[in-house]
Amino acid sequence: MKKVILFCFCLGMLFSITQVFGATEISVGTHYMLNTNQERLIPIMVSSPTEYVEGLILAVQIGDGGAVNGGTNTAPQIADLDIIGPGTIFNASNTGSSLEYLGNLIAMNETTTASGSLEANGVLAWLTINPSGAALGSYRINLQTVGENVDGNPWTTDFAGVPASFPLNDGWIQIISLHQMKWNAASSGNWTNATWTGSPPLFPNYTADAVVDTPYTVTVDDFSPVSAVQGVQEAHSLTLSNGGNVTVNPQVTLSLSTDSQVGASSVLDVQGNLEAQNLILSGTLQIANGATANVADISGTGVVQIEGGADVATLTANSIHVSTLTVGSGGKVILGPPGASGTLAQGSPTPVPEPSTFLLLGIACLLLVRLVV
Repeated sequence: MKKVILFCFCLGMLFSITQVFGATEISVGTHYMLNTNQERLIPIMVSSPTEYVEGLILAVQIGDGGAVNGGTNTAPQIADLDIIGPGTIFNASNTGSSLEYLGNLIAMNETTTASGSLEANGVLAWLTINPSGAALGSYRINLQTVGENVDGNPWTTDFAGVPASFPLNDGWIQIISLHQMKWNAASSGNWTNATWTGSPPLFPNYTADAVVDTPYTVTVDDFSPVSAVQGVQEAHSLTLSNGGNVTVNPQVTLSLSTDSQVGASSVLDVQGNLEAQNLILSGTLQIANGATANVADISGTGVVQIEGGADVATLTANSIHVSTLTVGSGGKVILGPPGASGTLAQGSPTPVPEPSTFLLLGIACLLLVRLVV
């Protein structure tokens, strides 16, 4: 009799373990933010090698849920919880969604497929967070027993009745201060390598002023697990000096929130996309064939090189004042904000003089006219 009971117990344990390991897993990760009014996008991910789903109930609570849940937190707040938008697994087939809020820190959304089932792999939802006013510290992103102190609750995340699993201790927002992160490897490497001093995060995002002041190349690469959007990396600012180089790979965007600098003998090599504010050059900004760069203003004593080729390399800026601007055949420079049509130079294989030279030539012409008259 004991052997039968032991066998049944072991069989039950095996069944439970199989259920846990075979269940569809939902993960959020840790996300570092400043307590500003800038909204941040967090991807909620789902993964399963075999599972298909026909519906979703997604419940999210930030911190203790706020006053409505008997808590004291007031931020970070949930600005949106999108489960059917572009990039989500239910974007391919859905019956619409039904988003509900309990205060500012709790939200729930649900949907079903229009027909059939969907593979449970990819972005499950886009969670938009406004961290404004949040005190420095850690805030749990909870997807289970959400709003447990509210009448009629808690809400629990599942796939329309089919349970999900969640990694242990997963899902956090860390509110931190703006700080400097410096490349600390004695070699070249990828932007997403955990070789920066000044962490967290493991590598720069918009909370960090990134510094590369040694003669190595840091390559801004593609998707990483803690990036909100595939192919996008960012920093508050970027400073290159002492021969330090940063290369932005094709199909990748580097976004810089504020003024950045490229020092003498240093290079910012854009082979993908650059979105930046003011850029101060005493080194070189290179825009490769097929690449784009949108910069507010470019100034300094450095060099801007725009390659020619079959795919147009485009630089858009409100103003450019540097020692040398070289535009290769097929390259394009546009003065004005993104979408402007005022082309300064296109297809010129020779250096374009700096604006001060144009001014001197204009003054000389005026003087000559007056002398002739």
